[in-house]
Amino acid sequence: MVSPNLLLVKDKVQRFAKQFFNVVQLDDDGDLSIPYESTNIFISCSELDQSSPELNEFRRENEISATVVNIWALVLREVKGTPELFKWIATEGQTYDYGRFKVAEIQDSPGKFIVIFEHNLAGDTLDAGELKGALAAVGFVADGEDDNLKARFGGKTVEDLRQS
Repeated sequence: MVSPNLLLVKDKVQRFAKQFFNVVQLDDDGDLSIPYESTNIFISCSELDQSSPELNEFRRENEISATVVNIWALVLREVKGTPELFKWIATEGQTYDYGRFKVAEIQDSPGKFIVIFEHNLAGDTLDAGELKGALAAVGFVADGEDDNLKARFGGKTVEDLRQS
């Protein structure tokens, strides 16, 4: 069951995203997808683990958000997992002021990975400017780096996938 707090955060995120982008699509899970230049930006909202009463009380007492807004953009798909890729992700891919690169193996293609750029925000206290800044940063970096990373590590950009 989705908590009322998470529903409020999802509604707020959707309203703020629509202030910044003309096209904001909602999927069946309530996540958002935003086409941006040569990439796609995705936004999902979730609750932190609520299983620890002590941690829950600590969050309440200290006004710490119980929700997270994850903003990410697909940078490359079908990238071969190499030591060079993993080293870049672990070093240079972590040096951005707003976000970080990471990889995930494609489930039905062992040895092939997606490369994403992501940033997380606290959902309970989120304001429009904070979300817009994160969306801009994630979009700019993903759009700006996809061709460079493709030339270096291979794979397909979102633009490549759109054209096929």
